[in-house]
Amino acid sequence: MRNTKSSDPNLLNAMWVSIGRYIFPWAGKNYEKISPRKLSMMLDESPDLAKRYPGRVHELKLHQASLLHYNLVLKNQQHYWKTDSIFTKHLKNSSWDNGMSDEDKEFWKDQAENKWVSGNNIQDKRILPMDLIFKMLDMNYQEPLQSIQKLANQGPGPFVRQGYIFLGHADQESILPMSSSETKKKRVFKFHYRSPMIGGAVPIGFCLDEIVEIAQGLFLGQLIYSTALTELYRSSVDPTKYECQLLDIFC
Repeated sequence: MRNTKSSDPNLLNAMWVSIGRYIFPWAGKNYEKISPRKLSMMLDESPDLAKRYPGRVHELKLHQASLLHYNLVLKNQQHYWKTDSIFTKHLKNSSWDNGMSDEDKEFWKDQAENKWVSGNNIQDKRILPMDLIFKMLDMNYQEPLQSIQKLANQGPGPFVRQGYIFLGHADQESILPMSSSETKKKRVFKFHYRSPMIGGAVPIGFCLDEIVEIAQGLFLGQLIYSTALTELYRSSVDPTKYECQLLDIFC
């Protein structure tokens, strides 16, 4: 994160060096297969989310840091958007557990099997001093799965926590002009954090990352945030309205 004038003090980076690395010591990401049932919930933008998933919506409401996501639940309830979400057709009847048609279940099975993965940001032991705070802030903050912890314990820096969950989706169009030409948009792997049922502490509700291939076999992660902070997220909204900007890169 750099200022426009190279001579200016880089205050944000200075804060990160002195404080940020202990508050959020990011140590990578893990990916897992996702069930069609869970995927259909995570991408649901229906007006009756509180009725469909009362437990999940209660968690959103309980964690004040998830206000951005909970606000989307309320806006969907109020029919704030005049256009359907991109998955309305396959969620219109009901949720997976309450009357979803067999045809729609087959759609979600195909999506989960071939197009989407579930992921977590993982953190190392430097996060432990902030453990209680993060448990209160991030509804998805937890100890890693035993399988992940077993692998991590074999290395020099074991992962100790997971948080900031996301949905990964391959072969998507980049939302950054810098990743595309005038005639062709770059195909990327996207990290979705913004759907209402995903949850997560601010500022993750403004985030949508990408992994882009910058040369054959060479990939770069791009940390992207919306700068149109009052533009509420919905999957059917033109991404350009969110005025997304590249904040940082990761490998």
